[in-house]
Amino acid sequence: MKTKIFLTLLLYLISIMAFSPVTVGSSAPANKGALLDMKERDPDANNANANKGLALPRVKLNRLTTTTSDLKETIDGTSGDAWDVDEHAGLVVYNISVCPEPGVYVWNGAEWQPMPRRSASVSGRAGEADSLALVALYNSTNGPGWKTGTNWLTKAPLDTWSGVTTRKVCIDSKWYHRVIGLSMINQTITGTLPDELGDLEDIEHFDLSNNRLTGPIPTSLGRWKNIEVFKLKSNQLTGGIPTEVGNWTELLDIDLSSNTLLGGTIPVTVGNWRKVQKVTLSSTGLSGSIPTVVGNWTELLEVRLGGVNTLSGAIPVEVGNWRKVQVVEMYGNALSGEIPTEGGNWTELLKVRLNNNQLGKEIPVE
Repeated sequence: MKTKIFLTLLLYLISIMAFSPVTVGSSAPANKGALLDMKERDPDANNANANKGLALPRVKLNRLTTTTSDLKETIDGTSGDAWDVDEHAGLVVYNISVCPEPGVYVWNGAEWQPMPRRSASVSGRAGEADSLALVALYNSTNGPGWKTGTNWLTKAPLDTWSGVTTRKVCIDSKWYHRVIGLSMINQTITGTLPDELGDLEDIEHFDLSNNRLTGPIPTSLGRWKNIEVFKLKSNQLTGGIPTEVGNWTELLDIDLSSNTLLGGTIPVTVGNWRKVQKVTLSSTGLSGSIPTVVGNWTELLEVRLGGVNTLSGAIPVEVGNWRKVQVVEMYGNALSGEIPTEGGNWTELLKVRLNNNQLGKEIPVE
């Protein structure tokens, strides 16, 4: 009988323990039947509203795996007894360190797994690809013949290679130096630009002006989604302007001038350069018409299309959208028709050269 009573009381206590309601954010009792009840209250100096959810432990992860059985080694600032990696499987934390990237992580017994699981499209190879792209440039353009090639093809950090600028980024929980700038002006660089340059996907500034580069501008450079400044002035390039430059939506300044053999036409994809401020394509052997999409260049300050070019047709009326333009040069082409009255919108204009064309002789009063 006593055994029966004891078992009954034990089951009752277990049921209370298992289903005891918990209130977060208030001392008020939980609603009937609730296991977890969050109360909303007006925040003041002594409390904060707690109706948005539970806070995870905030930690600073220093790596995602450990070579020992002590999970504690992956978290900065921990001490005491070891944390067995198997016993802590399922532990969920919020990482506040910079690398690995901040966010929610769960220990799966072998590694800290970000939640949600991140795409594998960005991998550690991204950091390695930058150095390989620079090596390809060195080999393709007679690197030993450059005026300055300090640290190139050595194990020194990329940011110590002459002309290279990098930014430290965290990829797959490891620090890499991504190339954001390459400036090698007047360095007697010869040869062609390799396709591997397209792997410099974080590059923002590229300037190899006043060299002896030949061949085409690689279409792979269309992968440069962050490029802001692109200059290859005074080289011997051929093959025209690739349509892939339309992917450069962050472009501010482009200068391909004095590449008289470049040739081709102005691709309509340049209409995507909505932030561009300076376009210098003078003496590049361009032909064909000026596409109407140049009207999208609403931030334009300077445009130079003169010199050794044979652009033809009318100046599109869409140039009236260049309300900030200060310099317009289209001299020495085969442009025809009347000068558009929309040029009257160029209220900031400081210099204009339209001579040596087939344009109407009358300048609009606008």
